[in-house]
Amino acid sequence: MCQKKSHKPVRLLVAKDGSSADLLIPAEANPEETTYEWCLHLLHEASIVVTSAVSGRMREVLDAYEPGVEIRECIATGTPVQHGVDGHIEWYEGFAPASPKAAASGETAGESGSGEGEPVCFYSRSAFIMVKAGQQIGRIVPETEGADGADVHGQVVAARPGKAVKVRCEDSISVGDDGTMTSQVSGVLSRSREKIAVRELLEISGSVDFSTGNIDFEGDVRVLKGIRDIFEVRATGNIEVGGLIEASTIDAGGSVFAKGGMAGRERAVCRAGGDVTIRYIDSSELAVGGTLRFEREMINCKTFVRGGIESPSGSIIGGEATVVGKVVVAVLGSNSYVPTRLSIGGVPTLESKLALLEKMIEALQAKQEKLEKGLKKLNAPGRILNGEERRRQTELGFEVHSVAAQRAKCRDSHRELSERIRSIRTVDVSIEKMLYAGVRIVFGTQVYRINTDLKGPVRILLDRRGGLVYRVGAEGQNTPLGRIAEVRAAAA
Repeated sequence: MCQKKSHKPVRLLVAKDGSSADLLIPAEANPEETTYEWCLHLLHEASIVVTSAVSGRMREVLDAYEPGVEIRECIATGTPVQHGVDGHIEWYEGFAPASPKAAASGETAGESGSGEGEPVCFYSRSAFIMVKAGQQIGRIVPETEGADGADVHGQVVAARPGKAVKVRCEDSISVGDDGTMTSQVSGVLSRSREKIAVRELLEISGSVDFSTGNIDFEGDVRVLKGIRDIFEVRATGNIEVGGLIEASTIDAGGSVFAKGGMAGRERAVCRAGGDVTIRYIDSSELAVGGTLRFEREMINCKTFVRGGIESPSGSIIGGEATVVGKVVVAVLGSNSYVPTRLSIGGVPTLESKLALLEKMIEALQAKQEKLEKGLKKLNAPGRILNGEERRRQTELGFEVHSVAAQRAKCRDSHRELSERIRSIRTVDVSIEKMLYAGVRIVFGTQVYRINTDLKGPVRILLDRRGGLVYRVGAEGQNTPLGRIAEVRAAAA
């Protein structure tokens, strides 16, 4: 006896985000379900907006269907959302910030137009860009609002507006109605995370020593030789040093560019609001507002980097480094197991503010509870208040309202700061050549002590569940970092 062939239902497959809907007609579909009316019923049942385009597309798919051959075609699409574009600086030719990518990738000078056959080395380039009065250096491109979209159900998909450029121009640069930036003076272009200016340049033909005394300058400083022990160089703009930096102090509002190294002997300090580019660093303390780049090694240093570390040929050996952004180095640690500590995934300056807010919220809550307790006594049923008690009742009511308002404001600030920390937090460490055992990687409340040498390239990232993973090579699989590390709680 011939077995009756079973039918499979015609289905409407709607994307999770509602961006599209596909009509799936199986090879053995029920003929009663391959009609326009039945498919229209499926659309209505799924709350799909049926436009003339959707209706026409559905008829095309039904006409193309042949029994015995499965067909799946998209019949409805939403209107894509167009998110706003963040505002940005469009630098004109000759004024764009120098990029280390060519050096990191091994691009030759001939490829970049600066020579033939020689590798590009950003350490040999000047850190400063000279500007003449009246020159147009770039344009501030405003953010865009974006355009809302819609899903196949007719629901609006809100566009995310772009963020405005936060950098500001000082009086030395005028900004036209179209955003064009024009230098008002001749000098050197100075850039940091927050401002752009054209500054006059202080150039020292020799070293900073007894012949000059300490330097404290409103603008940019160029030292053609070195900086001797104990001396200080402070500038509101950039600092460039041509020779050895000894156990001295450098404090720049902009960037620091050193063609030599820093031999700190545990007494040198380097602070920069922008980037720091240097040949090597030994036994020094650094606070970098932008990106840190070193050509050779950073040994036994205490370092805080608000941006990232971009040193594909450099080594971090010993010391402690706290990095907010990405890390790219050749070697992390050493074969002699010098204690090396790398803290990632945190935003210390903002997290400390968050902790203060949490203490304030807790204190305000305790104060509010105490005030409410006093007010409750005065408001006890049947209690007759005298004049002084009525005055105190009014004062307590006002204080309760005031403290509650302060507490709500602190909670709002806490929520906004938490969101900002989440948006800034980065976990991306690339070790090109070797990750040595003994290195301690700090993430949140945990310390991962690496217990085996790993030949690079090694990359450490976050997985979707928020845990640290590593992979070896470009095609390697993500593996929990705990597989090659001893995990302990970080010291409070």
